Amino acid sequence: MARVVLDLPAPLARRAKKAGVLNRDTMRSLVEDELRRRRAARSLARLSARLRAAYDGPPLTDEQAREEVNQVIAEVRADGRGKPHAPRP
Repeated sequence: MARVVLDLPAPLARRAKKAGVLNRDTMRSLVEDELRRRRAARSLARLSARLRAAYDGPPLTDEQAREEVNQVIAEVRADGRGKPHAPRP
């Protein structure tokens, strides 16, 4: 196990200590969550770049984008690949 020393401004350290986040389990969880978020953000950025490269039409309106997303959700649901949830109006 690695040991990490963290320097925080005193007010932030007091708030974090009072909130109970400066313990081994919480810090481990916070780091794991941040790593997951960063991995998801990179994945989303790659997907977004692929979508932009594949789509050469005019920009979609919000309504058109929502319809496209709802169509994909319906297809995924029909294929049994996704968990059911209601499409956004």
